[in-house]
Amino acid sequence: MPYATVQVRRLEHARDLLLHTNLAHVDIGIATGFCSNSYLSASYKRHFGHRPSHERMRNR
Repeated sequence: MPYATVQVRRLEHARDLLLHTNLAHVDIGIATGFCSNSYLSASYKRHFGHRPSHERMRNR
């Protein structure tokens, strides 16, 4: 499976965890295989157009 496909799946899983759990961002990063919270945040912003913290705030 191409890396880009795997990355998108990981980001979509991270988004699902953000929206449906109370896990901390760092725990979501670990659960979805990102090596650091900042890498998750930057990748998330590139893919979805906003940071994970904004996703959670606007959907709560």
